[in-house]
Amino acid sequence: MRKWFGIMMGICGVVILVGWSSMPFTTETLIAVCLAVLSTISYGFAGVYAKKAFTGVPPLLLATGQQAGASLLLLPFTLTHLLASTSSISAVAVWSVIGLALFCTAIAYLLYFYLIDSIGPTKTLSVTFLIPVFGMIWGSFFLHEQVTVGMVIGLLIILASVFLISDIRLQALSPHKRVQM
Repeated sequence: MRKWFGIMMGICGVVILVGWSSMPFTTETLIAVCLAVLSTISYGFAGVYAKKAFTGVPPLLLATGQQAGASLLLLPFTLTHLLASTSSISAVAVWSVIGLALFCTAIAYLLYFYLIDSIGPTKTLSVTFLIPVFGMIWGSFFLHEQVTVGMVIGLLIILASVFLISDIRLQALSPHKRVQM
Protein backbone atom coordinates (compact mmCIF):
# COMPACT_ATOMS: atom_id res chain seq x y z
CA MET A 1 0.00 0.00 0.00
CA ARG A 2 2.89 2.32 0.84
CA LYS A 3 4.46 1.83 -2.61
CA TRP A 4 1.15 2.44 -4.43
CA PHE A 5 0.64 5.61 -2.42
CA GLY A 6 4.21 6.63 -3.30
CA ILE A 7 3.57 6.01 -7.00
CA MET A 8 0.36 8.08 -6.99
CA MET A 9 2.10 10.80 -5.00
CA GLY A 10 4.96 10.84 -7.54
CA ILE A 11 2.54 11.26 -10.43
CA CYS A 12 0.87 14.16 -8.62
CA GLY A 13 4.29 15.68 -7.91
CA VAL A 14 5.23 15.52 -11.59
CA VAL A 15 1.94 17.19 -12.55
CA ILE A 16 2.54 19.96 -9.99
CA LEU A 17 6.19 20.39 -11.06
CA VAL A 18 5.33 20.61 -14.76
CA GLY A 19 2.38 22.89 -14.03
CA TRP A 20 -0.19 24.29 -16.41
CA SER A 21 1.10 25.63 -19.69
CA SER A 22 -0.16 28.54 -21.73
CA MET A 23 0.37 26.39 -24.82
CA PRO A 24 -2.83 26.04 -26.85
CA PHE A 25 -4.67 22.75 -26.47
CA THR A 26 -4.65 21.28 -29.98
CA THR A 27 -4.97 17.82 -31.45
CA GLU A 28 -1.17 17.63 -31.71
CA THR A 29 -0.83 18.54 -28.02
CA LEU A 30 -3.34 15.87 -27.04
CA ILE A 31 -1.53 13.25 -29.14
CA ALA A 32 1.82 14.24 -27.58
CA VAL A 33 0.43 14.01 -24.05
CA CYS A 34 -1.23 10.65 -24.75
CA LEU A 35 1.98 9.25 -26.27
CA ALA A 36 4.03 10.50 -23.31
CA VAL A 37 1.65 8.77 -20.89
CA LEU A 38 1.62 5.61 -23.02
CA SER A 39 5.42 5.49 -23.09
CA THR A 40 5.54 5.84 -19.31
CA ILE A 41 3.02 3.04 -18.85
CA SER A 42 4.95 0.86 -21.32
CA TYR A 43 8.16 1.52 -19.43
CA GLY A 44 6.51 0.38 -16.20
CA PHE A 45 5.09 -2.80 -17.74
CA ALA A 46 8.44 -3.55 -19.39
CA GLY A 47 10.22 -3.45 -16.04
CA VAL A 48 7.77 -5.88 -14.43
CA TYR A 49 7.88 -8.12 -17.53
CA ALA A 50 11.70 -8.14 -17.53
CA LYS A 51 11.74 -9.16 -13.86
CA LYS A 52 9.30 -12.03 -14.39
CA ALA A 53 10.36 -13.29 -17.83
CA PHE A 54 14.13 -13.01 -17.53
CA THR A 55 14.79 -14.15 -13.97
CA GLY A 56 18.23 -15.73 -13.82
CA VAL A 57 19.46 -14.21 -17.09
CA PRO A 58 22.62 -12.14 -16.51
CA PRO A 59 22.06 -8.36 -16.88
CA LEU A 60 24.96 -8.10 -19.36
CA LEU A 61 23.27 -10.60 -21.68
CA LEU A 62 19.91 -8.78 -21.41
CA ALA A 63 21.44 -5.36 -22.10
CA THR A 64 23.50 -6.69 -25.00
CA GLY A 65 20.52 -8.48 -26.54
CA GLN A 66 18.26 -5.46 -26.20
CA GLN A 67 20.77 -3.07 -27.74
CA ALA A 68 21.62 -5.48 -30.58
CA GLY A 69 17.92 -5.96 -31.36
CA ALA A 70 17.24 -2.22 -31.31
CA SER A 71 20.28 -1.58 -33.52
CA LEU A 72 19.14 -4.13 -36.09
CA LEU A 73 15.64 -2.68 -36.07
CA LEU A 74 16.89 0.89 -36.62
CA LEU A 75 19.65 0.07 -39.11
CA PRO A 76 17.45 0.16 -42.26
CA PHE A 77 16.08 3.61 -41.29
CA THR A 78 19.58 4.90 -40.62
CA LEU A 79 20.95 3.62 -43.89
CA THR A 80 17.99 5.03 -45.83
CA HIS A 81 18.52 8.44 -44.24
CA LEU A 82 22.28 8.36 -44.85
CA LEU A 83 21.89 7.42 -48.50
CA ALA A 84 19.26 10.12 -49.06
CA SER A 85 21.30 12.80 -47.28
CA THR A 86 23.36 15.13 -49.43
CA SER A 87 25.43 16.55 -46.60
CA SER A 88 28.40 14.85 -44.99
CA ILE A 89 28.41 13.76 -41.37
CA SER A 90 30.85 15.57 -39.13
CA ALA A 91 33.27 13.80 -36.79
CA VAL A 92 31.65 15.65 -33.85
CA ALA A 93 28.27 14.13 -34.74
CA VAL A 94 29.75 10.63 -35.02
CA TRP A 95 31.55 10.91 -31.67
CA SER A 96 28.41 12.37 -30.07
CA VAL A 97 26.35 9.40 -31.24
CA ILE A 98 29.00 6.97 -30.01
CA GLY A 99 29.14 8.74 -26.64
CA LEU A 100 25.35 8.66 -26.28
CA ALA A 101 25.23 5.01 -27.36
CA LEU A 102 27.85 3.92 -24.85
CA PHE A 103 27.30 6.12 -21.81
CA CYS A 104 23.61 7.02 -22.01
CA THR A 105 22.29 3.77 -23.42
CA ALA A 106 24.58 0.72 -23.15
CA ILE A 107 25.91 1.36 -19.64
CA ALA A 108 22.53 2.70 -18.48
CA TYR A 109 20.72 -0.46 -19.62
CA LEU A 110 23.34 -2.66 -18.01
CA LEU A 111 22.67 -0.90 -14.70
CA TYR A 112 18.91 -0.97 -15.37
CA PHE A 113 18.77 -4.76 -15.79
CA TYR A 114 21.12 -5.27 -12.85
CA LEU A 115 18.85 -3.17 -10.62
CA ILE A 116 15.69 -4.91 -11.83
CA ASP A 117 17.30 -8.24 -10.97
CA SER A 118 18.63 -7.16 -7.58
CA ILE A 119 16.08 -4.69 -6.12
CA GLY A 120 13.00 -5.21 -8.31
CA PRO A 121 11.18 -3.20 -10.96
CA THR A 122 9.24 -0.84 -8.68
CA LYS A 123 12.29 0.59 -6.94
CA THR A 124 14.28 0.63 -10.19
CA LEU A 125 11.61 2.50 -12.13
CA SER A 126 10.94 5.02 -9.35
CA VAL A 127 13.97 6.97 -10.61
CA THR A 128 11.89 8.02 -13.63
CA PHE A 129 10.10 10.42 -11.28
CA LEU A 130 13.40 12.30 -11.11
CA ILE A 131 13.47 13.11 -14.85
CA PRO A 132 11.32 16.27 -14.53
CA VAL A 133 13.36 17.31 -11.50
CA PHE A 134 16.60 17.20 -13.48
CA GLY A 135 14.84 18.89 -16.40
CA MET A 136 13.97 21.72 -14.03
CA ILE A 137 17.52 21.91 -12.66
CA TRP A 138 19.21 21.85 -16.08
CA GLY A 139 16.66 24.32 -17.51
CA SER A 140 17.40 26.71 -14.67
CA PHE A 141 21.17 26.24 -14.86
CA PHE A 142 21.75 26.25 -18.63
CA LEU A 143 18.74 28.13 -20.01
CA HIS A 144 18.19 30.49 -17.05
CA GLU A 145 14.54 29.41 -16.76
CA GLN A 146 12.64 30.62 -13.72
CA VAL A 147 12.03 28.15 -10.87
CA THR A 148 8.56 28.73 -9.42
CA VAL A 149 7.08 27.87 -6.04
CA GLY A 150 4.90 25.21 -7.72
CA MET A 151 8.01 23.59 -9.18
CA VAL A 152 9.67 23.43 -5.76
CA ILE A 153 6.50 21.98 -4.18
CA GLY A 154 6.33 19.38 -6.99
CA LEU A 155 10.01 18.58 -6.41
CA LEU A 156 9.44 17.96 -2.70
CA ILE A 157 6.42 15.74 -3.41
CA ILE A 158 8.43 13.73 -5.97
CA LEU A 159 11.32 13.24 -3.53
CA ALA A 160 8.86 12.11 -0.83
CA SER A 161 7.30 9.64 -3.27
CA VAL A 162 10.71 8.15 -4.13
CA PHE A 163 11.31 7.84 -0.38
CA LEU A 164 8.01 5.93 0.03
CA ILE A 165 8.55 3.70 -2.99
CA SER A 166 12.10 2.84 -1.94
CA ASP A 167 10.76 1.67 1.44
CA ILE A 168 13.46 3.46 3.42
CA ARG A 169 12.96 3.25 7.16
CA LEU A 170 14.62 5.85 9.34
CA GLN A 171 15.53 4.87 12.88
CA ALA A 172 16.80 7.03 15.68
CA LEU A 173 20.39 7.72 14.76
CA SER A 174 22.76 6.43 17.38
CA PRO A 175 26.19 4.80 17.22
CA HIS A 176 24.49 1.37 17.07
CA LYS A 177 21.59 2.15 14.75
CA ARG A 178 21.83 3.06 11.05
CA VAL A 179 19.48 3.94 8.23
CA GLN A 180 18.08 0.75 6.68
CA MET A 181 17.14 0.37 3.05
